[in-house]
Amino acid sequence: MSNTDKIALTPSSWRLQMTRRDMIRRSLAAGLAAALPVTLAAPALAKSAKKVTLKFGYTSTPTNPVSIGYEAFAHALKEKSNGEVAVTTFCCNQLGNDQELVQSVQTGAIQMGTSSNNNLDQFTSKMMVLELPYLLRSRTAYRKFWKTGSDDIRREFETKLGLKILMVMDAAGFRSIETASHVIHAPSDLKGIKLRAANTPIELATFKAWGANPVPLPYNQVFTAMQQGTVDGEILQPVWYHTDKHYEVAKKVCDIRYIMLSHIGFINLNFFNSQPKAVQDVILAAAASAEDHEWAEAGKQSEQARAKLKAMPDVDWYEPTGADLTKWQDSSRPVWNQFGDKIGADLIKRVDALNV
Repeated sequence: MSNTDKIALTPSSWRLQMTRRDMIRRSLAAGLAAALPVTLAAPALAKSAKKVTLKFGYTSTPTNPVSIGYEAFAHALKEKSNGEVAVTTFCCNQLGNDQELVQSVQTGAIQMGTSSNNNLDQFTSKMMVLELPYLLRSRTAYRKFWKTGSDDIRREFETKLGLKILMVMDAAGFRSIETASHVIHAPSDLKGIKLRAANTPIELATFKAWGANPVPLPYNQVFTAMQQGTVDGEILQPVWYHTDKHYEVAKKVCDIRYIMLSHIGFINLNFFNSQPKAVQDVILAAAASAEDHEWAEAGKQSEQARAKLKAMPDVDWYEPTGADLTKWQDSSRPVWNQFGDKIGADLIKRVDALNV
């Protein structure tokens, strides 16, 4: 998920018949129930504590693993604080897209928000390191970065943006290329192909380096754009591709796994610092537990989505390996050099070392 202005609503009939609140209720039965039993290390707050209410906006749809993680956070926080700390969640862009959520939390209009990492480039260039193609080549390396190598990013969020990162969710694994009619096996196959891309410098540069014509487009317009031929395809995680039924209009997949996206859950720093330590502790513990649970859920959903898509007779699935994968990796390396000065060569080297 990421995807710029992500709303992930499809033209399927259920979308037309359900309100966003209905979607949340349906999703609780479909997926969130498995996420609710979250164990926290922090003790429960006493009933005499001052009640705290948080408003939390995010962009993903309810059955997405990111949403499951955020709803697990809300449930655990309420439960372990004896109801003294409660979160009201708003999914599906109800409170705005990624950029708007960042700004709303900065001003204190809401206490918590979320954004995909690529949509945070405009706020901090340090986040751009995660978008370099094939820099982080496994989920293990990606999470290791957030656990052990992200101090600079977290510190800049606080000092520059006035936001505290609480949790980093797996936005459903590595991204693939899905096209309506063009068969993509090698970078040369992308020449002249119009692909919907997030409007970020590195993603645009990456697909230009591969010969494609990247077209920035809000995610909620992508299904129709592929259906009408405005774009030839997209760059998307298989979970989103499957859940949002994009296989109905784009039946060819090249699973290049070139970057992995995350969703960052954050809180207004001044608000957080103004709370008693007991409240801070239970918020942090709820976030850590929800993050762990979400990563497990995202990994499971990613494997399931790939298996289901491979089994679909109408979906043409291709995974480059060996020398074919090396072509993708080698042809993307100039993008590292292009953005090396802005990101920092030392940071790139440090992150690359996490793949060992």
